[in-house]
Amino acid sequence: MEKSKTPLRKWFLSIYWLGKGANARELSRLIQVTYKTAWLIGHKIRNAMRLAASELPLGGSVQVNEDRYEATSFSSLFNQNRKRQPMLAGATLSEEGSLLRVKLYQVPASHLLDGRVAKIAFQTFIEKCALPESKVRIAAGIYNSARHRPLSRLCRDASRWLNTTFYGIRPKHLQAYLDEFGYRFHIGSAELPLLLELSRQCASRRVITYRQLTRKVS
Repeated sequence: MEKSKTPLRKWFLSIYWLGKGANARELSRLIQVTYKTAWLIGHKIRNAMRLAASELPLGGSVQVNEDRYEATSFSSLFNQNRKRQPMLAGATLSEEGSLLRVKLYQVPASHLLDGRVAKIAFQTFIEKCALPESKVRIAAGIYNSARHRPLSRLCRDASRWLNTTFYGIRPKHLQAYLDEFGYRFHIGSAELPLLLELSRQCASRRVITYRQLTRKVS
């Protein structure tokens, strides 16, 4: 919120409406700002979610699946924003195999070989998202029978949520929305008050500029 020309009241309304699942177009109408301003506010709040999620690494028994962000309906197959994007999904598992904490990671183009996810992508994901002492199981390939089914279902839920709420996400900003999904999962699993937690994160994070938010993703 620092150095923003948008009134503080509209910032808090934005936190509330984004917590309810509003997209930028809806937010623009709800708080009466331009679409560009609503988009920027949304991504600044999403950056606070990303930073909060980065402080919650996976640990203990960790499962990593190869997966995809993709179309979830026949009509969406023709939407340019919903083209299939390789990603990795990791989760801390309970003794019963339920998901305790999740991380969704967009595989960068540099970690793909002829469209397939390279080994370095898994290594990078584990280094970034899991504690060193974690016991990690990897299921490479989207048809691998060793993939953890609840984690696969979570990825389908993520694709469906992105397509329904935001009408599809282009590759450049996909990671930001995957981080938001992971943050929402954590808040829901921990039964924390979303509005209070999100307000706290937004008030405690350093400012990020439009140029930083829109820089090219490698």
